[in-house]
Amino acid sequence: MSVLQLQLHRPVMFICLLVTVALLPKETSLVLAQQQPSSSSFKLLKQLHVITRHGARTMLAKDADTLSEQGGATLTPLGQQQLYDLGVWLRQTYNTTSLSTPNNLSLGYYNPAWHRLESSDLDRTVSSAHSLALGLFPNNQRATGIFNETGSAALMESLLPPGPPAIPVYTTQEENDVYLRSYLNCPTFQDNLQDFYETDKWKELEQLNLELLRKLARIFPESAEDGKIPLKDLWNAYDPIHVAITECGNVSSGNVSSCEALVDEPHLATALSQSEFAKLEALTEKTEHLKYATEDVAGNLLGSNLLWKIIQRTAEPFDGKFFLYSAHAPTMLGFLAALQASNGFVAALSGEHFVEYGSALILEVYQQVMDSPSATGAPLYLKLRYKDSTRETAVDIPMKQDTGEGQVCGTGELDPSQEYCTLTRWTLWATQHTLVTPERWCLACNNSLADVCLRSAAAVNNDADSESAGTNDQAWMILATFVGGFVGGLIVMVGVIFLCGCHKRTKNINGDASSNDVVPIDSEIRGTAGIPSESIVSMTVNDWNEGNTENGDALMNDSDDTASDVENRRVLT
Repeated sequence: MSVLQLQLHRPVMFICLLVTVALLPKETSLVLAQQQPSSSSFKLLKQLHVITRHGARTMLAKDADTLSEQGGATLTPLGQQQLYDLGVWLRQTYNTTSLSTPNNLSLGYYNPAWHRLESSDLDRTVSSAHSLALGLFPNNQRATGIFNETGSAALMESLLPPGPPAIPVYTTQEENDVYLRSYLNCPTFQDNLQDFYETDKWKELEQLNLELLRKLARIFPESAEDGKIPLKDLWNAYDPIHVAITECGNVSSGNVSSCEALVDEPHLATALSQSEFAKLEALTEKTEHLKYATEDVAGNLLGSNLLWKIIQRTAEPFDGKFFLYSAHAPTMLGFLAALQASNGFVAALSGEHFVEYGSALILEVYQQVMDSPSATGAPLYLKLRYKDSTRETAVDIPMKQDTGEGQVCGTGELDPSQEYCTLTRWTLWATQHTLVTPERWCLACNNSLADVCLRSAAAVNNDADSESAGTNDQAWMILATFVGGFVGGLIVMVGVIFLCGCHKRTKNINGDASSNDVVPIDSEIRGTAGIPSESIVSMTVNDWNEGNTENGDALMNDSDDTASDVENRRVLT
């Protein structure tokens, strides 16, 4: 079909489509509207989740095996400016009521009921969060968090010197941070790294860059092994050079004081040529991507907890409107790995593998509204975007939804109907491909130190103890029943024998006994009565009554008689 024919047929095709939709049952039309919203539908931006990398900082060394950090990296003035600029960009982009991007994020003022800033427990990330807040909430007022009858929050003036209000930033101790610093608290991931360092893929990458690694060994001889910097230690060669270039490379703009104060070896800014540093930066970005953003090393270990924290906050009624997660490059790369969005990230950035200082992953949560912006219960949609500190605009990052391998969503380049991800279908995919709870993460990461993992282990032990106690109780009940039955039966049997014996003895003594009836006499009684026990075995009743009256009386009066003897005589008498 020619272009002209296609243009002539478009109105007819559109009319046919309208007629077809009109003839569909009401329920079918509603499902189509929920799952495949048209580009002209009204979407209200309901929630914003922003994951940032801190700004420029001082030098930071890392142990390649444990990932532990050596030295305390501090945010530099340039780093503060980068996050402040990001805050300004967020306010200008999302604090608007225009119909092109309608929202009710209420970013005009900080409101503790709607806005929450979280950070890892480090200087560079906490300072980054504060710097972003200065750009995002520049007003001297803040909301009280208490709403009046119209749903508006009262504002209060700050008594501090003129400037933005003090805004809290919430942190978690490093050993308990399983959301923003999970890569430090996941032994399984660290084991995966050790295994990856031994793979052919890693060794081949090292061989391909042997010349550069040898040049770095001459610059950092204390870190060299066999005349080169090992590829796994590349970060500790790259970072001091990168910091020196960042802080000292623009001394002409008046940044000399920062260079002298923050960089121990300013000469490293010129240790490599521009082409050599470009090669070093590209290699470092690739190695960091391989470690933190790939499915075979990081998988879902680094991003699942943060992902599900966000999912829980998207549930209606919404738990806030704006969330900041001030974090690190591995946090952002691990989040992409959990979403299986790393390749889409690289493609969207034309081959770049890393995240820059002051950059952000932004998850937008929309609600499709038919009639009123205040309507609830309408379907929710998502879009993931990346804002680089060197770019004015953000780019869309494709994600996956549905079951199995998933359907690509979040970008309309290939399929306009998939410009957004449907929250329910996206969550369904996450349920099958990520670690849904921190407890599952604890097991997968083999973490037994974080508080959430200790609570999980304690709960498992309590369940096991309860089950064991229940089993023991059952065993004791069975044993007690058996023993009780046996002892009871034994008592009954002895009682029957005893009663039978007494009945027989009473019958022999009190019945119509003849002179020939024989009564057995105990040997002790015989001896006591003066009867030779060795010559007399038994006596008749008449013999006893006629010939042993005196002896019998003596027996009756003997104080040393036993209770059984007295009883025998009482019966005989």
